[in-house]
Amino acid sequence: MRFLATFLIAAALAACTSTRPEPGKIVLSNATGAVLKSMAVGEARKEGDKSPLRLGRIAPAFPGRNFVFVRKEGADRLPKQAAVTWQLPSGAIRTVKVQLDDVLKQATGAPDEALFFELRPDGRVVVFLGRVPPQRP
Repeated sequence: MRFLATFLIAAALAACTSTRPEPGKIVLSNATGAVLKSMAVGEARKEGDKSPLRLGRIAPAFPGRNFVFVRKEGADRLPKQAAVTWQLPSGAIRTVKVQLDDVLKQATGAPDEALFFELRPDGRVVVFLGRVPPQRP
């Protein structure tokens, strides 16, 4: 009985520490139809954070193109919440926070899998998993 209890506790601890697969690429997509001065995605700032994790930044951000960022092997885990920030041609800066938990639960870790952050014309940011073909050498 003691062996069974020890085994169950060990299995529960292993399940807690196991890591889920994550996409190896981050994609910024400007679907607004306008050229933006910049677009960036990073970990949503928490009070007291001095340097949140940056996932990708482009400047300028042309519409209709996907900007792919390959994550390094052994990179920090993706945050539960991200902030997408963009600068309009007028210079105004906008930020939207998005939850990543539900999307990341679906990740498989496939080599061509990517986490997309798509900025829509109405200022919404849609986050989804997609595929990015391998880049040519």
